[in-house]
Amino acid sequence: MAFPQLEALKAQAIAARTYAIRNRGQFQARGYDLCATPACQVYRGKSSESPLSDRAVDETRGLLVQWHDAPIDALYTSTCGGHTEDGANMFEGDGEPYLKGVICSPERQASGVLQTRAPTKAIGDEEGLGRDVALLVALGVVDERTYAAAGVKGSPGEGELRDWTAKLVEALRRKGCESTAAAPLTRRASFFEHLVTSLCWDERGRRLLGPEDEDFLLHVEDPTTLKTASERLSAAVLLQEGVISPFSDNTLRGDEPVTRIAALRALARVAEKAGAPGLLRGEVDAAGSEELRLRQQDGSSESHRVDPAARLFRSLDGSRAAVSEVSLVGGDKVSLVEKDGRVVFLEAEHSRLGAAADRSSRYYRWEVRLTPTELEKAIARYGSVGRVSDVEVRRTGVSGRVVELAVRGSAGELLLKGLKIRWALGLRENLFVVDRERDGKGGVARFVFTGKGWGHGVGLCQVGAYGMAQAGATYEKVVRHYYSGVEIVKAY
Repeated sequence: MAFPQLEALKAQAIAARTYAIRNRGQFQARGYDLCATPACQVYRGKSSESPLSDRAVDETRGLLVQWHDAPIDALYTSTCGGHTEDGANMFEGDGEPYLKGVICSPERQASGVLQTRAPTKAIGDEEGLGRDVALLVALGVVDERTYAAAGVKGSPGEGELRDWTAKLVEALRRKGCESTAAAPLTRRASFFEHLVTSLCWDERGRRLLGPEDEDFLLHVEDPTTLKTASERLSAAVLLQEGVISPFSDNTLRGDEPVTRIAALRALARVAEKAGAPGLLRGEVDAAGSEELRLRQQDGSSESHRVDPAARLFRSLDGSRAAVSEVSLVGGDKVSLVEKDGRVVFLEAEHSRLGAAADRSSRYYRWEVRLTPTELEKAIARYGSVGRVSDVEVRRTGVSGRVVELAVRGSAGELLLKGLKIRWALGLRENLFVVDRERDGKGGVARFVFTGKGWGHGVGLCQVGAYGMAQAGATYEKVVRHYYSGVEIVKAY
């Protein structure tokens, strides 16, 4: 099932039912009412049904969407790219008053903001270092004093490395194993081995690394700096688990002293990879200024009080930064650490794609590249312009969709409107921009169409409805958001 949110499925059920009743008899001359193709909003048959979608249908039985006491033409689209479009711009005719373009990010209204008194200062020059140290402090692996610029400078002593590793094993609630690494542990390769054997991860390497994996992973410029078989195995394990990476010159520098930064980052990566019991991961149900509620598998939510001085971080697709406040909505993923009953570390996972409710769709962003020859062939069913020289956006709609596009060529110009634009060009949507790659003579070698969404972009956005439901919206709110000024009525 594509959208496991009951309220979104209820909205979809009502829209589909309304569309079917409004368009009943459309293909009467052929002996049936509606088709199963995109011309009739698509139906993939009984195999696409599920217990949750059946429940949505049953619990909305008889409900229709109406405008002036008549069922509406309840169009819906897969992914609207953050904003739906006026129906009149996509389809021929005057358009219906309820099919107006709306922004697809209403979850902003349901957001909660967590704030902290903790400073957002950077530690060192490495991106995300402050976040890694804050995580280790919250887990009790390193001292609070480490969370300062001076605390990450230079190289740690052997005693510090042993103490940090022991506390990490304790935070992971593992029994741990005896380290086999030879002194001094301050050497990078020795620290790798100490970390792996202390965690008992050498067994992981012996059993889970394939026969050729070690040589493949250790294809570096300085393999001889790993002196023993145990050092090689340990480095391979840490590379495979994403705990360490080669330097930019493809070296591991096993003979060099381990720096505080390198050691701390490796410890933080292990804590994440091993899934420290103290590091909780969950999905936001609701957030307030001092409280966070996480959804549980049984549908309930669990409350977590947030410390006023909690360290807050925002991860934009893995790029992490300390923040003084973080906005959270239902469905957001977070990682947190609690101490004495309060959240002292929290990281929110956000997307670079922005705040749109349909940003989770794999079709939210796309790109198509066409040569002039390919474009000429693509538009052939609508007309010929000879050798295509350029395309020009003549008019856009309320959402930024291209609603009039001129294709110019050696034999004239072809003006495409509405849905014919995407059909002619073979694009997923009308919401796009055009770039041009030039050849050596300055002509267009390739048109690059970068766009968002999939479908006609009018009416209910299916992935957007899912995003709204994740944020806590009811089916009534979803329906009324995408269809302007309508009523939901019990028709039977």
